[in-house]
Amino acid sequence: GGIDMHTHGGGGRDFIEGCEDAFREAVNAHLKHGTTSIYPTLSSSTIPTIEAAWNVCEKLMAEGNSPVLGLQIEGSYINPKQAGAQNPVLIKAPIVDEYETLLNKFACIKRWDVAPELNGAVEFITECRKHGVMTSLTCTRATYEDVVAAHDAGLSHAATSTMPCQWYTRSTSLRFQAP
Repeated sequence: GGIDMHTHGGGGRDFIEGCEDAFREAVNAHLKHGTTSIYPTLSSSTIPTIEAAWNVCEKLMAEGNSPVLGLQIEGSYINPKQAGAQNPVLIKAPIVDEYETLLNKFACIKRWDVAPELNGAVEFITECRKHGVMTSLTCTRATYEDVVAAHDAGLSHAATSTMPCQWYTRSTSLRFQAP
């Protein structure tokens, strides 16, 4: 079966609801269609909403043979001009006290997306790496130099929302940059 590394929900539910029922219904909807493991994905949200989802995720991960392998965070550290369906009010540059608190509190975080051109993104990537959290490029207008600096700090992936069709059509700064 498949491992779904980026899904916001399923079966009419969204992981950002932060309640156990939403998590179980969404995960079960994916399991019915061939997914064997899943990384629930949270979009930009308030810290209390995200903490509620993280608490549910950790509970489910602790269950025997859980298909939930960890949490993927897509936001709030994204470029507001590339936000797509994300809530623009919640988009911001990385805030040290915010992400350090969350990284120290929740072991279920496995991947956290970031736009590397944001102020503080390199430091955020470095801190995530210290906690074993994979960082992934997403929703960005990064230049080649921004991506190289992020890679040197530990960024190792590009999120599905950033992959070729969206990356090169939406990320205008990369379209005409030579490597």
